[in-house]
Amino acid sequence: MFPSFATMAIGVAVTAVLAVVDWYVWRTGPAGRDPRVASEPRLAEDKDGAAFQEVA
Repeated sequence: MFPSFATMAIGVAVTAVLAVVDWYVWRTGPAGRDPRVASEPRLAEDKDGAAFQEVA
């Protein structure tokens, strides 16, 4: 059975309202740093050699 037109309209309306709320929250929230951008590049030549410490 297919859902009625009213059920589909309510679903579209709820989806639209949630999309607007999501957009508003993301626009008004504090702008944070991009987590993909590292503040300092990680190099193989670690400053204290921690990258190549012997484990066992």
